Amino acid sequence: MPFVRRLRPWIAAACVAGAIAGPAVAATSKSAKPAAPAAAKECKPSAEEVAIHVRALKEEMMVGALSCDSRIGYGEFVRKFEKQLTTSGKHMQSAFKGHGGVSEMDRFNTKLANEAMRQHMEKGTPVFCADSKKLYDEVLALNGDALIDYAQKRPVPIASPIRSNCPVPKTASAAPVGSSGSSK
Repeated sequence: MPFVRRLRPWIAAACVAGAIAGPAVAATSKSAKPAAPAAAKECKPSAEEVAIHVRALKEEMMVGALSCDSRIGYGEFVRKFEKQLTTSGKHMQSAFKGHGGVSEMDRFNTKLANEAMRQHMEKGTPVFCADSKKLYDEVLALNGDALIDYAQKRPVPIASPIRSNCPVPKTASAAPVGSSGSSK
């Protein structure tokens, strides 16, 4: 499986980045969770919930980069949204602190990448890469914290140990890559 061999350095880098951020997360994760909102339309997801959505988007983009030769676009994405991705990574570590720690977070991230790869295999490279290019175009057109809003509108493709405070948004325009209804 050449893809798996190409993916290993990226996963290793993600694990190292997570390990480095660990002490900083411990210092910032003591904040209290906000009270439950009064109405559903006023619902504000926790920082940990948002981080799960951002990570799902990041993993999907990473698989698109590796599968569709979009490494330059992925690098641009990481540079452009470094602040948001770093903050999100810290919240991910905080979220998983009570759900199996770093090893469980690594397993979750791997499952996200595997799901994106499954979609690639199911759709076929031409369709998956066309969807991935569209995703890159949309995300790279965003600025700053608009990434957070965009990621929150996208469903997380696998079960998360972090329970949502808010109802799942019903947004067709922000479906994961591979959900356009096309087939091989």
